[in-house]
Amino acid sequence: MPKKKKQPKNKPPAFQFFVKDWTASPTRQMMSLAAQGAYINLLAIAWDSDPIATIPNQPDKLWKLATAMPDEWGLIKDEVLENFEPFDEDSTRLVNKRLRRQWLELKEFSEMASDRGKKGAAGRWPKNTQEPEWAEEDDQTPEKDQTEEEVAIDEDAV
Repeated sequence: MPKKKKQPKNKPPAFQFFVKDWTASPTRQMMSLAAQGAYINLLAIAWDSDPIATIPNQPDKLWKLATAMPDEWGLIKDEVLENFEPFDEDSTRLVNKRLRRQWLELKEFSEMASDRGKKGAAGRWPKNTQEPEWAEEDDQTPEKDQTEEEVAIDEDAV
């Protein structure tokens, strides 16, 4: 059975694709159609990797991840890989700096929103408050050891 990859906690399933940036990019405009396809495939693989926005720095794997044929990869790899740099945190990985920056901004925003939500919830529902007395009186939950007959008798008393 294949080993499952460990995924980062709360990893978003998608990255933002800015159409105007893609179509206006001089780097992308100079790429062949095959290189553009390989590049977007590697961006998708990078987003789904751990660490996010990285791909393995292994030439024998990159052409497969890019879904290119070996001879085709030989022609396009330079124009595709110029968009990736060695990853400072792990020398066995390449990183797309823009995609990594997008991930870090999204992570920071998500953490900030979570903190704000926790603060708001704490203001509305303080943790150290006791249940009001009336909450216990209305409790109709049968005791663990009560039989159906005893529950029926209790219901008649109400």
